[in-house]
Amino acid sequence: MRIDEPNMYGAIATIRNGEATLRWTRMQVFLFFNSFAIPILSRQELDIGTKFSISAVGFAMTLIWFLVTVRAQQLMKFWDNSLRRLELIDFNQTDPQKSQPRLLIFSSRQYQILSNEWVSFHFVLQGIPAVATLVWAFFLGNYFYLLYL
Repeated sequence: MRIDEPNMYGAIATIRNGEATLRWTRMQVFLFFNSFAIPILSRQELDIGTKFSISAVGFAMTLIWFLVTVRAQQLMKFWDNSLRRLELIDFNQTDPQKSQPRLLIFSSRQYQILSNEWVSFHFVLQGIPAVATLVWAFFLGNYFYLLYL
């Protein structure tokens, strides 16, 4: 790495880690929303119109949650690729023996394999809002049927 590149690497790594922290925060907020909103639907004293409205809001919120989770994963890949490109700046493709990169984390083969496995954390993070969206869609469809059909 050249003179300013360690600072750039540190800044990009900090942004990437901040995005990872935001993913956790978003997950907790939306799980909190679902943990109190779904039990409200089981209350007998609520009329069907209110349950339909709660279901519509729940469906919209979880759909937004899913889309934000997908976008966050795209940002994580962008920052990972930026760090990988910085790691490989000194790497000479024509003569790899003469110039080895000093740091191989995001550009290492092992990291690439681990980050692209099916049983990785980001697939779980995308699966939870996808399932929650389907649950809310079921509630929405059910209350729509009871209210309008």
